[in-house]
Amino acid sequence: MSSGSGPKIFASIFIITILLIAAYISRFFIDTVILGVLLAYMLSPVYGTILGRVRSQRTASLLAVSTIFLAAILIILVFYRSVSLGFYGLSEIAVQSANQSAGRAADLSDAYYSDAYFWQNLSFSPVSAGIPGAMEVRPAIPEEIIPFAASFVIPAVVQRAVDAWIFPALQFSILNFALILPVLIAQTIVAAFLAYYLLLTGKGAAEGFPDVFPGQQRTVVRHFLKELNGILKRLFTTNFDIAAYNALVGMTIFSLIGMPLAIIWALLAAFASLIRFIGPWIVFVPLSLYFFLTNDLSRGFLVLLFGIALLEYVPENLLRPYLARDSSKVNVVIEFLSYVAPILVLGAAGIIIGPLIYGTALAIYRTASHFNKNELQEEE
Repeated sequence: MSSGSGPKIFASIFIITILLIAAYISRFFIDTVILGVLLAYMLSPVYGTILGRVRSQRTASLLAVSTIFLAAILIILVFYRSVSLGFYGLSEIAVQSANQSAGRAADLSDAYYSDAYFWQNLSFSPVSAGIPGAMEVRPAIPEEIIPFAASFVIPAVVQRAVDAWIFPALQFSILNFALILPVLIAQTIVAAFLAYYLLLTGKGAAEGFPDVFPGQQRTVVRHFLKELNGILKRLFTTNFDIAAYNALVGMTIFSLIGMPLAIIWALLAAFASLIRFIGPWIVFVPLSLYFFLTNDLSRGFLVLLFGIALLEYVPENLLRPYLARDSSKVNVVIEFLSYVAPILVLGAAGIIIGPLIYGTALAIYRTASHFNKNELQEEE
């Protein structure tokens, strides 16, 4: 071992130890940091567009980050309207079910007592009177029991389900959301400030980071960061920006149409848009068919029209080509795995951590493949 290798090994161990300690101290802050990186990638097209107009990096970064708070205000308003419509709609279903049951019971009761009164006060029947061709006629009570039972039991079951399951589930979900809302707001604010500074200094820091490494390693790290940046632009910038667009537009459309729980349908459409071979059509097409089958033709037509125009055509034919112009190609299967598989292990946070992990692994693979290919060409 050479005399100069000892200090280098000591310095490497010292740096790795400091990095591990910093990671341990910041372990509860990692998800916020990753969220900040995601926001920085998502806002980079907005930042670039604004920077071309105002010529000030700080102003462009501030205006780009301010869109987060505008989107948050829209989400809060739509959430309030969706929950209100949801509770109103479920209450209306329960009331209609109860009224329908009571009305059917009253109708059958009136029919039964009127027929019974008729036969009780009739001193003779057509058969007993010897009328030729006469047939004995009795109240058709048995035939009415099955429709009556169905019309009474089914609405009662609906009312019972609404009162016993749906309302408590909604109340529990809203309570949990209210409890974690301050934490989410604090994390979003910190992530927004982190995104602000990443938009300002992130590019320069990424360009200067390879200088820490010596010689050939510097070239490898620089190529790795280039690959990682292109992949994250695909997984974070392109796909998440389109998902955010579908979420905000879907919330607005479904809320204006008057659909209960519009925010839930919009978030489902946004998540489906992350997976390209599924898409938001899997949400708005069944919704429109439901409205058509329930004779609500106007809402069914509006959901189908706005879904095709604003949730399918605009993001796929206008936004995606613009957002993906500087990104690297990623296999559709890898995109699917990066968004779906981590959710099963990490929960909701997996939708952000997953693309970062899969993107890093893919960047490592492409970097290794690139330099191994160059070495093989040099040997030949």
